[in-house]
Amino acid sequence: MTILQTLKYNDLFSVVSQKPFLFIGTIIENIDLTGNAEQNKLKDTLVQSKVAEYLEHFSEKEHTKVGNDGATLSGGEKQKIAIARALLKNAPIVILDEATTGFDTESRTYLHEMITSQMKEKTVLLITHHYEELDGFDKIYRLENGYLFPVK
Repeated sequence: MTILQTLKYNDLFSVVSQKPFLFIGTIIENIDLTGNAEQNKLKDTLVQSKVAEYLEHFSEKEHTKVGNDGATLSGGEKQKIAIARALLKNAPIVILDEATTGFDTESRTYLHEMITSQMKEKTVLLITHHYEELDGFDKIYRLENGYLFPVK
């Protein structure tokens, strides 16, 4: 596989892991990795991901430094940055691996509603221990002892 093929392949996926990696930099730099996003799209993404809600607590708003691996942020705030990054990328395949770790019930419910309503045209792989998050998905599989079993 050539470097160009690898780059095109990587464009297909957005991944939000249980423990997202954050770069030393600002909140906005950790969301807009290319630095080329349109301002209105960026603002929409901040609202959709609920990052906008906690920016008010920081004096420098989206230009707040996150520290080494997001040391200045809570677990839920880091997760919301990772979700914002995935939303902004707008890839056709979204992998959410325990993406609601650190979320309160309200945030978990909001994310579920956003995924099931706004990502209908995408392939979403949701990995979770919270069975209530699976409601509304077309196909559900359970992983047990290294095997996948269809549930729905």
